Amino acid sequence: MTHGHQDECVLFNLTSVFNLTLSLPPLTSTTIACGDFNSRNTLWGYPDTNQNGETVAQWAESFDLHLLYEAKDNKSFFSGRHKTWTNPDLCFVSKTIAQSCERYVLDKFP
Repeated sequence: MTHGHQDECVLFNLTSVFNLTLSLPPLTSTTIACGDFNSRNTLWGYPDTNQNGETVAQWAESFDLHLLYEAKDNKSFFSGRHKTWTNPDLCFVSKTIAQSCERYVLDKFP
């Protein structure tokens, strides 16, 4: 986790929706929040939205964060149990830097 003054970038990795309730660093106009949020939401390509997905979407909206996601992008995770490809790995950025940011799926897992 990195954080600093107003002009500096705030970068942190969230490993689940439960981290949203923990004390996070102050968000700035250059915040990048990435991680596996363990949540489902139609906004990031799932066929349905669960409670965690709703919580993450509300959190991002309350901090004016933009989701880096394009439906045409490769999915990042294959569930052997469900036999489906999904996007549990998300990246949110401050809207002020969203135009300067891109998301790439380099390797699929597993």
